[in-house]
Amino acid sequence: PLRDREVLDTPDPRASGTLEAHYAPDAKVRLMDPKAIQTGLDVLGANAAHIAVWTRSNVRSRSQRVLLRRMPDDAAATAQQLFAVLREFDAQGVKRIWVE
Repeated sequence: PLRDREVLDTPDPRASGTLEAHYAPDAKVRLMDPKAIQTGLDVLGANAAHIAVWTRSNVRSRSQRVLLRRMPDDAAATAQQLFAVLREFDAQGVKRIWVE
């Protein structure tokens, strides 16, 4: 379809965050180092719930209600998967997402 000149002269958004339909997870996302992630899981223990963890490191949780997902070692693969992983965690109903 043909577009008006005004539409064609409108600059494209420079970043995805400036788009009207930009995705943002419903859960709170927190960037953490592996030690902080493990400490948090240890403190919460078997009572931990509604938390998803995406990390390269080998972390453990005593709670089966924590979602643990391994992040690729390759930075490009991690970037490619980022929003799909966040959406997957959101679909699981988590309230917190901890990312290494």
